[in-house]
Amino acid sequence: MDKFVIKKKQSNESPSPSPSCSSVSYHRYEESATNADTDSKSSSEHENESNDELVTSQNPTKKRKFYKQKFRPEWREEFTFVETDKSGTKSKVCNITIQGSLSHIKRHAQRKSHIDNYNAAKKTPKISSLLKTAKLTLAKQISKAEIKIVFFLCENNLPFALADKLTELLKDEVFKNPDVIQGIKLKRTKATKLANNVLGPKAKLHIKNKLITEKQSLIIDETTDVSIKISLVINSRFYNSDVKKAVKDHFVDLVDVEDSSAKGIFACVKSVLDKNNVPYANIVGFGSDNANVMMGEFNSVKQKLTEICPGLVAQGCASHTLHLIASHAAKKLPNVVEQFVRDIYNHFSNSSKRTHELKEFQIFVEEKPRKMLKPSQTRWLSLREVCNRVLEHWNSLVLYFQHAVLEDHLPSAKSVLTALTNHIYKLYTKRTIANANAIAIATTIYQWK
Repeated sequence: MDKFVIKKKQSNESPSPSPSCSSVSYHRYEESATNADTDSKSSSEHENESNDELVTSQNPTKKRKFYKQKFRPEWREEFTFVETDKSGTKSKVCNITIQGSLSHIKRHAQRKSHIDNYNAAKKTPKISSLLKTAKLTLAKQISKAEIKIVFFLCENNLPFALADKLTELLKDEVFKNPDVIQGIKLKRTKATKLANNVLGPKAKLHIKNKLITEKQSLIIDETTDVSIKISLVINSRFYNSDVKKAVKDHFVDLVDVEDSSAKGIFACVKSVLDKNNVPYANIVGFGSDNANVMMGEFNSVKQKLTEICPGLVAQGCASHTLHLIASHAAKKLPNVVEQFVRDIYNHFSNSSKRTHELKEFQIFVEEKPRKMLKPSQTRWLSLREVCNRVLEHWNSLVLYFQHAVLEDHLPSAKSVLTALTNHIYKLYTKRTIANANAIAIATTIYQWK
């Protein structure tokens, strides 16, 4: 560009040529200079764009990724003051978060503030050292264990009679090894499976083998559940050398009874014997209640069993027999005693107010507060317990019914008060208890034998 300007200047300084030649040459020179100038501009712009693209392709701008170091448990072996935290690694002594890796932890450990905090923490005693408890003696440890057992029974609403067997179970040899106790993993599901799939089938197989090989006596009885469904329980009594008391009763089966006649009950018993492959010759005894269906002379369960089991010895329930004897003997006595105790129960049965008033009179005469009992029609010898309760609270009953007659003027209360003040009623009540006690003692002796 400059050379063209210089030539232009030189041409201006030179002597002017002829008009025709000078004007033509001048126009040609100006046109060529303009074209050269345009070409130079375009070429320079093209070079600048190509240079920019080259720089951009050779030096791209990239964002640098930041990798956060995670906490590693092996750091605790060298630096005991570190622990993991949501934000990273934390110093327990200084209570701050350390951002970085192992080098940052080492740098923090060399700080003066950390060293001062670490030495102060070492000199500070732990709270647990200030709350040391004395070791329990053996007697206190035993008392603590007994209390835990009682709490277990109360929490699960279990009978206290279970403590007799539970304490013996805990003293078994298998529980003396602490590793065994710690290794027990038993919940309700596993316990149910063990009972239904392991212990139950094994016990049934054991009893089945004994029924096949041992002489035995069958004991059967009917029962009715809440849905009025009749079931028949079948037990077997035989000599078992595997237990301490050799002669034991063993549960065999519980079957549903559709026909309560002698034929239907006999069919159920026979099907159970056939299912367990029990030889009929092994059945030497039969026991049941004294109902005609069971123990009748003709067309009864006893008579049908005798046909397939020759030499069968049948024995009715002795307790039931003794109860029948006592019931027939009691008919010779006046029934006023039973009606008398029943009237006392009926007076308090439907009134909490009267029961509370009786309790106050019992406390006044220094008697233990108790409710009156109801004579049962089906429970054996229940009249004995009812008469005993009345005799125990005779004085408080007299005071209560005297108060009831004066306050309420009830005819029923007046008739009970008349009986309470009559010594004959008291004598008959004591006599009834004496007869019932004799029958109960005889029944107990028979059961033990």
